This record gives sequence, C-alpha cells and structure tokens, in this order.
Amino acid sequence: AMMDHPNIAKVFDAGATDQGRPFFVMELVKGIAVTSFCDEHKLDTKSRLQLFTEICSAVNHAHQKGIIHRDIKPANILVDSVSNTLKVIDFGSACDMSSWSPNKLGYRGENKGPRSILYCAPEEFVDEKSPYAFDVYSTAITWLRTLLSDDNMRSESIVLDETEYAYGLGDEENLFRWRIAVRDFGHNLVSWEEYATLHNTLPHGWNALF
Repeated sequence: AMMDHPNIAKVFDAGATDQGRPFFVMELVKGIAVTSFCDEHKLDTKSRLQLFTEICSAVNHAHQKGIIHRDIKPANILVDSVSNTLKVIDFGSACDMSSWSPNKLGYRGENKGPRSILYCAPEEFVDEKSPYAFDVYSTAITWLRTLLSDDNMRSESIVLDETEYAYGLGDEENLFRWRIAVRDFGHNLVSWEEYATLHNTLPHGWNALF
C-alpha cells in the first residue's frame, strides 16, 4: 500500500528497477533541515519536541506500510519556513519488508557515506532479520541533534592532552566524534560513559541532559 501521511513527502509512483532496486517518485519539498529550522526560529524544547512527535508519526506510518526508510537524519527531514510543515523525504535507501534481505546490496551500514553512518544503528553492521531498529535508532539520534542544535548547547573543543578532550554535542562534527567513540566501545554506551567519566571527557552538558 502507498504511504499517505501529512509528514511524508507525497509518493506519486513506486516500483523496482531491472536490477531489483526499489524506487519512489516523490513530491518536491521546499524547506530546510529540521535542525536549521529550530535554530533559525530559536525554538524552545517544547516546540522541538512537537517536531519530533511529527517525525515519529511519519516513521511509524512508513513502518505500518512495511517500508524502512534507512536514512533518517536532519537533512532528510525538511520544514517549510512559511507553512511550518515538516516532511520526511528521500526514500532512496528504503527497503520494503516484503523483499527484505540483510545481505542485499546497499542494505548494510558499510555501504553508506560517512555522514549517514552517524545515524546508523549498530544493527546495520550485523545480520539483522528485522530492520525496524534501523529507523528507531536514527530517529533517536536525529532527536538528539534537534535538541542539541540550539546554539546554547554548543561548546568549543577543549584540549586536555594529546588525545583526550571535552566537547559539546551541539555540532554535528562533535556528535560524529562521540558516535565513533561509542562504536569503539562495541556500541556499549554504559562502558563508554564509565570510561569518559573516569577520564573527564564527557561531552559538555552531558550530565545536565541525561
């Protein structure tokens, strides 16, 4: 069944190429990334949470239709500055659960660009029979970016020695650095947090947020 949701770019057609890759023909959405929209309009946390609710609603609708987006990130969630309408776009990496295979070309995290990997769930790097976790994780990271995109949450990197430094997560570069650090701990957030606490390298504002 075709997706039909106010927070998903309208789908005009869908199918598969001769090589078996799915495609969607979708409406052109004129807007800016949700993080930029929040900053430009200086939205408070409550307003940002409302946008997050709309993102969750859109992702949930897609999942009910058996579609996994697989590339949820701020750049693929646009908000029209005139109408304030939020739309999830770019289903180019999506998979249809009716033909899901964890080993299918392009369905693994290793095949994604470096910036998309920031939003990849750990499950994307292993054989995962049910990929709904992909979107759940990336939606949560997108929410973190939306919350921390506020200029008040930004912090310059502070060099403590040659290898250890504190940083804020309001900037995507710093968030990417944090994601890689957690990956190096086997995606175990608790182990990473214990290490960062011991070495005084928790991101700026971490304790206040979590």
